[in-house]
Amino acid sequence: MSSKHGWTIGILMVLVLVPAAASSSQPLVSLGAITVANGTATVTGALGSQAAGSKVTVNGQPLAVNSSGTFAGTVGVNGSDSLDLAISQPATAVATHFQIPVQGQAVIPGSVIDSLTQAGLSLVQPIAKPGQPVTVNGTVADGSQLVGVSVNGVDLLQQAQQGDSFTVELPGDTGQVQVNASGVNGTSEVIDAPVFRPFSTSTVSARNAVGIRIAKIRYIRKGVLRTHRIRMVVTVRDSRGRLIRGATIRVTANGHKLARRPHATRSGAKGRATIALRVSPSAYGKRLVTVTVASTPHAKARKRSSVRVPAKH
Repeated sequence: MSSKHGWTIGILMVLVLVPAAASSSQPLVSLGAITVANGTATVTGALGSQAAGSKVTVNGQPLAVNSSGTFAGTVGVNGSDSLDLAISQPATAVATHFQIPVQGQAVIPGSVIDSLTQAGLSLVQPIAKPGQPVTVNGTVADGSQLVGVSVNGVDLLQQAQQGDSFTVELPGDTGQVQVNASGVNGTSEVIDAPVFRPFSTSTVSARNAVGIRIAKIRYIRKGVLRTHRIRMVVTVRDSRGRLIRGATIRVTANGHKLARRPHATRSGAKGRATIALRVSPSAYGKRLVTVTVASTPHAKARKRSSVRVPAKH
């Protein structure tokens, strides 16, 4: 695969993984009435389909989310002027926070964040390119619902209100992008997104990795007719572009073309694992299709690939 095509696929993967923060047809989250009493707040709601698989916390306390996306829980609010409702995507480390004032209120209607969800603020996870500034792109469905929009301190309210999108360039070494939006009723929304670096040489342990993706699979066929083995090199990265050390790699093959199933292995210091595939006699002259599963304690990725096994002469 050429570097040009690899770069294109990397960009497409990021675009797929990062959901819109909100949608004019379906909001990221819908809330029920919030009740505040005796130093606690009871929160209920439901995630939109674009937030499937997300985690929900309120003031840092995780809430259980069922398979349909609904959630509920009671959290402490003693000493807090507001609730921080956070929706985070483990695969991308992108998190959206809604700040809801609670002081002096016993019942807060679920519509309290409607101005923010109707604004439809969304962000494409930024991609860093060597030697270039980080370009941040986002969209807004209805800028009139907002009284403030900024990206890493750069005021973009005028852009957001005049059109349906905004763009800003940040220094090339920017590691984290934060979009702040203020609603007309005192609520606010914050989107935190790490800058994706596909060519990063930094590493992270599997336990501390944020998500996981199979960045590259390479087959080495040299000597297969003599050794009956094809070497497979798998490279794994997290959503921040870091090479993952200690990720578990498992490989299976379709059609009984392997003499035996290879043992699970772990990625090394450079985020790579080498697996020896012992091919069966029926594989020669045919295409070997494999399924690779990479996992950390918190995430899993799956990728299908193939290689043609040389024919015996």
